Amino acid sequence: MDAHGLLLEMQAEMEMLSDPKMTHVGIGFAEDSTKVLVVELLSESSLVVNTFQPNEDGSIHVEGMNLDPSNAGLYAARLVSAADPKKVTSLVGPANMTYDKSTHRFSIRFDPPPEEVFYAPDPKVLELYIRKAQIDKIAYGEPSNEKIKVEQLIPVTRLPVEYMPDPRIVKEDAHDLEQFERDAKERAERQEEERLVRLAQQAAKKEEQ
Repeated sequence: MDAHGLLLEMQAEMEMLSDPKMTHVGIGFAEDSTKVLVVELLSESSLVVNTFQPNEDGSIHVEGMNLDPSNAGLYAARLVSAADPKKVTSLVGPANMTYDKSTHRFSIRFDPPPEEVFYAPDPKVLELYIRKAQIDKIAYGEPSNEKIKVEQLIPVTRLPVEYMPDPRIVKEDAHDLEQFERDAKERAERQEEERLVRLAQQAAKKEEQ
């Protein structure tokens, strides 16, 4: 059976996959000579992260989108140890954020952290928090002396700190593209050489006749 059939074979599975509350879907396949296994991971989150990159000055830039702008207001973000969530590397609030109400896209800026974050010996995790009260009054990008207390907020996203997209994959993709273009160029050159050879052969046959 094809993947589409496997995923939508059961009515219950189709209802779960099409549930508008589900914002994130992960699907995995495995097969051998006797069977095919399908694993589905469904989750609901009001925020999605699209970009997670370091800047030249050492700061960290995060971009994403609010999928539930009427009920969730992004209010805090922090970097913590994956092994010890109480070990906080960096914590920022609305002052370090921008939010576009027309597109619901947001950006977050972490000042240069005191320790290595990406692929560090002590792996880090990005946590995003929201509040549901007075969402329209959140002052994004405005200086503030407020002490952010995540205990009073709602955690909605927890991601391992990795480059998005991973520069290693970007480099591999660039290499694959270069190889593809070289192969295409070589094929075109061979086809042109073969065409010229055929024309020469046809011309030689006509002279013999």
